[in-house]
Parts: sequence; C-alpha cells; structure tokens
Amino acid sequence: MLTREEDLLLPPATRLLHIGPQKTGTTAIQGAMHRRREALREHGVVYPGRGSRPREGVWAALGLQVPFTRPNPRIERWHALAEEVRSAATMRVCVSTEDFAKADLAGARTVVRDLGQDHPHVVAVAKRLDRLLPSQWQQRVKMRLSTLTWEEWLSRVHPGHR
Repeated sequence: MLTREEDLLLPPATRLLHIGPQKTGTTAIQGAMHRRREALREHGVVYPGRGSRPREGVWAALGLQVPFTRPNPRIERWHALAEEVRSAATMRVCVSTEDFAKADLAGARTVVRDLGQDHPHVVAVAKRLDRLLPSQWQQRVKMRLSTLTWEEWLSRVHPGHR
C-alpha cells in the first residue's frame, strides 16, 4: 500500500509543464523552485536552466515575438534546455513559464516532443476570472501590448460580460 505522500508523487520521468498564465502566482513558484534547485534535485526533481524561468529558449521554440527591449531569441537556448530535460532520464522535471500559455498547436507539439512526449503533465494555475482579468489587462497595458480601455478589452476576451 502507498503512503499518502507516495500517492501524490508524479511517476518517475514525468515532465511537468507549468504554463501560467501571467498574474496567477507563477513568479512566486518559479522563484521558489529556482532558489531550491539543489534541494529539489536531492528529492529526484530537476528544475532545468540557470534562471527562474527559461524565457529566451521558450520564445525561440514557440516563435514568439520578444519584448522590444530584448534581442531576438536564440534557438540554441531551447536546444540546451531540451537536452538538460532529456538528460534527466528518470528524474521528474518541472519547466515553468507563462509563455507556454501563448503556444499555438504547433508550438505545443514542439514543446511536448522536445521535452518528453512519453510523460508530459500540464499544470495551469487557476484563478477566479473576476481577479484574473483585471490583472491580465493591467499587465498588457504595462507591457505596451494593448491600448484598449478596460471595457474594450473585456468585451473582446469575455464577450458576454455585464
């Protein structure tokens, strides 16, 4: 019989893709995993990369436009991340970035194929819409990705709102 803790473990060689979206606590999760990378490894979990999240590699793999202040993403960063994930063999791996939430179908297939198509698990942090949508709009305005008013933006992303 499994203990409660063992029952909660993902199977060996699982590739956990934490996809965000922005403003759902992902930065706190990423920071904690980054700071405790060695402790995670002692427990059989790899948090790949060097920073708190693998932005540049994921941008390149998904073909995303990068913020105007950054250079074009290099695909070599993606290949290095994918190699680190593959080399983890039977260890559990977690890759976390909000940018996964921006993937189209082709991009999602690339991520799953390159990071471990045999054992993928996807986690998207849930948050109530009445709390998520205002912060999503604010983030887009802050990043200069939108000039829509709150009402204009809300009518596009949630047409039935009142």
